[in-house]
Amino acid sequence: MSNTSRSLALTVITVLTLCLFIAACGTTANSGALGTAPATYTVTAAPTTKNPQPTPTSTSATPHYPAPAQVWGAQAVAASLNAGKFTVEGMTPDGRRLLGYTISADGKNYEIGWLDVATHHVTTFRQEPTFGNKSITEPFCCVTDGRYYAGHDGLAEGSGPAGSAMWFYDSITGQLHMTDTTGLPTVGPNDLSDGMLFYTVLGASGATLEMLNLATGITTEIVLPPDYLQYDAISWPYLIYPTGSSIHARDMQTGADVTLSVPSDLDSTLFGDSLFYVTSNNGTSTLWELDHVMNAASRPFQVTTLAGPVGEPLANERVVLFILSDVLCVGTAPCFYVEAWDRVLKTPVLFDQQPLFSQDGLRNEQNQAVQLAGSFLAYIDGHNQVTIYDIAMFPSK
Repeated sequence: MSNTSRSLALTVITVLTLCLFIAACGTTANSGALGTAPATYTVTAAPTTKNPQPTPTSTSATPHYPAPAQVWGAQAVAASLNAGKFTVEGMTPDGRRLLGYTISADGKNYEIGWLDVATHHVTTFRQEPTFGNKSITEPFCCVTDGRYYAGHDGLAEGSGPAGSAMWFYDSITGQLHMTDTTGLPTVGPNDLSDGMLFYTVLGASGATLEMLNLATGITTEIVLPPDYLQYDAISWPYLIYPTGSSIHARDMQTGADVTLSVPSDLDSTLFGDSLFYVTSNNGTSTLWELDHVMNAASRPFQVTTLAGPVGEPLANERVVLFILSDVLCVGTAPCFYVEAWDRVLKTPVLFDQQPLFSQDGLRNEQNQAVQLAGSFLAYIDGHNQVTIYDIAMFPSK
């Protein structure tokens, strides 16, 4: 089973740890719509100076794959901008909005919303106190299917369950809805599919998987085996989840369930009904693909072998994305890179030859991340410079 919940969401184990710091793990905010008008302002570029850090040195383990410009050409760049102090955690499928948050000028609130790629204006639809040095986790914004933007607040020491409120914003009606949930729900980058929001809730009797229809407001529990802890991947209507020593695929519309011929512990993602997962061995990683997950006769095939260990992938019809680590990098341990596998050109792509320091492989205080939504790919470097690629403009050969 993957050790993350769609890369950014908290794992159940992490949630258990956080419960030690807060007053209670109970019911979150009541459901309903909040009609407060969003606030807007224009973002300014982030400072070019960084906190002093040791300079990393590449090693023999560091891959020297071609850069995006070499593989995809300049015509593939749809936009480039500096996000300033705006933390990017999502992108709309049309590539026009970056989703995330910034901190208010007085430092008292997280301002959650979107950054317009064309105008550089930030629109805020939710504010949450920063709790000063008592903050345990920051908010997450957002996973989106284009219409709905879903996320959750951060947690603060002693804040109780209110700090774990989960919500979604309807970009058509302009309404912010607080969900009515129990436990400590969290939302990650791939947990929203076709208007269905999925999240794991930790309760007294264990973990449950909930499905919230954002159009109707109806919540349904997905009945899974008693030892369920966390799912591996979702792409409506398909669910990949572990139980015991096996990995299962379920069609949530029909209830059909099959056991997959894949390792029991894997980092995976779904695109359509194709499962992509990674296995590691002796400092290298192998990317596998298994098509038609509901066909019990389907078998995985090896796509490619990559230098170095990589984390949980993201995928669409053209690329598979990874976080690549160089554990031998000099200056800190380890260094991290963003890497892609072009499924058409059959070549790896390395987004930045100069690694960035990070504790979790996704970002550091200067923010390094990668987003994949619709036919757009966004790379955010250590200066918060955002480059958005239009996959439709990638060469076919």
